[in-house]
Amino acid sequence: MHLPIQLAIEGRLCLLVGNGPLVHALIPKLAEHNAHLRHVDPQVTLSQVGPLPDTIEMRQRLYRREDLDGVFLVITDADNPAVNGQVADDARAAGVLIMRGDLPASGDIILPGLKTSLPACSANDTLPVANVANRGLHVSPGKVSLIGAGPGDPGLLTVKGAACLQDADVVLFDAIANPLLVSRYAPQAEKIDVGKRKGNCKSTQENTIRLMLELAHQGRNVARLKGGDPTIFGRGGEEARALFEAGIPFQIVPGVSCVASVPAYAGIPITDREYGSSFGVYTIHKKGGADLSEEQWRRMAQGPDTLILLMGKTMLATIADQLVRQGRPAATPVALITDGTTCRQKRFIGTLATIVEDVERAADGNEGPGLIVVGEVVSAFSSMQWFEPRPGGKYIDATDQETTFTLLSRLMEGIAA
Repeated sequence: MHLPIQLAIEGRLCLLVGNGPLVHALIPKLAEHNAHLRHVDPQVTLSQVGPLPDTIEMRQRLYRREDLDGVFLVITDADNPAVNGQVADDARAAGVLIMRGDLPASGDIILPGLKTSLPACSANDTLPVANVANRGLHVSPGKVSLIGAGPGDPGLLTVKGAACLQDADVVLFDAIANPLLVSRYAPQAEKIDVGKRKGNCKSTQENTIRLMLELAHQGRNVARLKGGDPTIFGRGGEEARALFEAGIPFQIVPGVSCVASVPAYAGIPITDREYGSSFGVYTIHKKGGADLSEEQWRRMAQGPDTLILLMGKTMLATIADQLVRQGRPAATPVALITDGTTCRQKRFIGTLATIVEDVERAADGNEGPGLIVVGEVVSAFSSMQWFEPRPGGKYIDATDQETTFTLLSRLMEGIAA
């Protein structure tokens, strides 16, 4: 547990180890508060860290224990987690406070909202925009980035998405966006959970849009982190239009969609010259809870070679029955993939005639949301298996000091698309 306290750092020596995003974010902030800085990293160059304050001492080499001499606060965010672990051990032995960029929760200090002094808020709070205006302060709108987080594996975040997270003052994140991305790439930002899951909504879509607009009107850089791709059944279009109408600058950062990535992790190509050359993507859940019409089912059944059905696990029986009724052969291969691209991924293979019984027989009830693939491409899985989900594995006993972001990516408690 971390207490909300404030530290007086004016004139005090702060050690920064490594060249990660936390170090980059803190150099100007610490300098702004007149701290003395000592930066240690063998690869760091002046161009990487930007304009340097007069009070910074550069040591372009590997970290040594002597670098802690006279230090009040340590920030470590090296590429090598062993270095971060050694720095943390040395700092605690010397009685010095430590912040870690790779494992923020294991450090002594977490600093939310480094780039802003505005109050923190929850997803259901109303922010004091009117009060800002009444004080006569004119704040230019901040920028909003609608970022696709990918399907669950944090390694599938795009380079541009990571850069936008590093630049954010506040992150609004969905339930299906892997939490490792927020802790790794936005350690300095305020985090607000606006996730929506069946039966457990932290925030309605309307409240999320309202909150996003209010934060931007306060001049804050907002990262809206959404699972998969923002504009593929991600309501990114609704949010972009709201931002446009409010006159707030925004950008859309496409993400790796579950549409192709989840089948790929299950060894299933969505197109293949041997099995099928066309595909269609559908969501079974319509706005307002409306059901698909008979005509929609017929077009789907008689449409592309491969069908990708999102958010349809609970309606698997209805899907199989309707597709057969509307003309798909009962022997058509089907795959249900749950918790795709994460360590909890499961794959159930059958046909339209057998898939419901196959899932009932093999599932244990702990599966997350799923994606359904219908078509001959499913037959390719037997010769395309490459991803082995490992909820345990040889790294399960690794300590915080030994665990790297890469290992966490493989062993994470993933949240599926």
